[in-house]
Amino acid sequence: MRCPDCSKMVSYGDPEMEVQSEEVDENGSVTAIVRMALTCVDCGTELKDNEFELSAEVSHECSEEKLKKVKEEDQEEGFELELDDPESTEDYRPKTNKQGKLVPMRYQKHFFGVKLTGEVTCNKCKEEISIEMEDECQASGFNECC
Repeated sequence: MRCPDCSKMVSYGDPEMEVQSEEVDENGSVTAIVRMALTCVDCGTELKDNEFELSAEVSHECSEEKLKKVKEEDQEEGFELELDDPESTEDYRPKTNKQGKLVPMRYQKHFFGVKLTGEVTCNKCKEEISIEMEDECQASGFNECC
């Protein structure tokens, strides 16, 4: 891609990511939106961006044993969510030509993705449940910023 600031063809630098929203509802459904920007490797100008919509379901039943350990006045309905910083993933999908040989990497599909981990805590029994959410998009599917 041609960088408007450098005026030359450049590669992408390290993706910049930001969690724009995060939420857990009373049923344990977790949703998050993470914005990823692909930057110029030379000057850092944002070239492309994408918003990843991540989701996970938490299945949880409070056990009598755990409820006994928590005072009744400390028991509340719902969940609390704490997410770690997002991690970027990058993947090439191998492709073969008509002769069955692997094509060079520059002709393979290039995917960028987001991996998000965290903890959901039940407000009633105080149990912590680990979650992991992932999504990816082909680089050509990103929005062009310039």
